[in-house]
Amino acid sequence: MIRVEHLTKRYGENLALDDLSFEAEPGMVTGFLGPNGAGKSTTLRILTGIDRPTSGRATVTGRTYAHLTSPLRQVGALLDAHAVQLSRTAEDHLTWLALAGGLDRRRVSVVLEQVGLSEVADRRIRGFSLGMKQRLGVAAALLGDPEVVLLDEPVNGLDADGIHWVRSLFRRLAGEGRTVFLSSHLMSEIELTADSAVVIGQGRLIRQSTVVDLRNAMTSQQVRMRSPDLTDLVSGLERLGASVRLEHDSVVSEGVDASAIGEMAFHRGIVLYELSPIRPSLEEAFIALTKDFSSHRSGPLGDPCSRDDREDEA
Repeated sequence: MIRVEHLTKRYGENLALDDLSFEAEPGMVTGFLGPNGAGKSTTLRILTGIDRPTSGRATVTGRTYAHLTSPLRQVGALLDAHAVQLSRTAEDHLTWLALAGGLDRRRVSVVLEQVGLSEVADRRIRGFSLGMKQRLGVAAALLGDPEVVLLDEPVNGLDADGIHWVRSLFRRLAGEGRTVFLSSHLMSEIELTADSAVVIGQGRLIRQSTVVDLRNAMTSQQVRMRSPDLTDLVSGLERLGASVRLEHDSVVSEGVDASAIGEMAFHRGIVLYELSPIRPSLEEAFIALTKDFSSHRSGPLGDPCSRDDREDEA
């Protein structure tokens, strides 16, 4: 269990977290979402004891990180895949972590096998690709067989096979009753992997819900239809109060659900070849939720950035 209660963090005049509260439960994969500068990294740093809050409390398994009796057995974290001594081998890196954390060094070979790095265990990390470093970071997070797993951008640098593997790993860990907490900017991965989502902006909680509820609540009701009777169909949809647009050989309506459209078509004798609700995306919901909380807003396509904007982004 992760519990964040009225968490506030200031860096000088900068308010990074503003009375933030949420929970992530065991047996679930929870996605942690927000625009750049929302406070995700600060929250993770406080949860793992790297930073101290100005006020409020962040606990894992009921304790703050500083008061955990065996941190690596209770919390496994991947915050930065590059935070490794490049001259060490993968095996040496994990062995050092195991010894420092009071773990059985036999866990090293177990996690190397889990993440698919057994064959390169004796290679120096400086020769690893980003994807291999990500796998090594996941191995380090799993080293203590922890109850809670925290990962920041865990699919960064992974190829398609690696993404499929890590997605399956997260589902398995949650199925074993662990708390899995993922920070990511890839909405498609959160949509495929997570059960619930915590969305923050400017250090404050915007919304916490299941991924399905988040996706459905923030998008309009749209239905796609194909029919040989387009004129009658459009007329019927407009009488129901739906807005209508044509897309190639189909009609897309908004504002009326599929069951009402089906009944209307039946009573008017309209033949339908297709009647399918358009599944809203998590990305659309995320953009709608966070549009007022983003520190970087895109202009119209084709508008060049000013020189100052380009320098700020560099």
